[in-house]
Amino acid sequence: MVDFDAIRAEFPILDQSVHGHPLVYLDSAATAQKPQCVIDAEADFYRHDNAAVHRGAHELAARSTVAFEHARASMARLVGACADEGGEEIVVTGGATAGLNLLATAFGNASLGRGGSAAARFALHPGDEIMVSKAEHHSVLLPF
Repeated sequence: MVDFDAIRAEFPILDQSVHGHPLVYLDSAATAQKPQCVIDAEADFYRHDNAAVHRGAHELAARSTVAFEHARASMARLVGACADEGGEEIVVTGGATAGLNLLATAFGNASLGRGGSAAARFALHPGDEIMVSKAEHHSVLLPF
């Protein structure tokens, strides 16, 4: 059985009341609330390693890059994707909208013959369909 009280206790923002009721946050499409372990990890990063990933030739940039690539490899293992250098299948974006726009651009470029033989498998052809639910946010629909 799921211990929802224990899960809720991991999210410090939920330890408050709004209008006399315990806070329930359902707008995670806009902003996902974070458990304490994520807050701690982010604060540690900003205190000790904050630098642009893949952009600098100094110690902080190196540590940021290692942490970023370690996270990418962990995500790849979790979903069964490739994380080998040069063959990465995990793309990290700033959010869902940025990711969907990147995906739509990639499909469009492949469909126009851009990207060579490696991109050909992503080309859309007459009769292909992209399916979404009625509940999708408009930012999912607009790129397509």
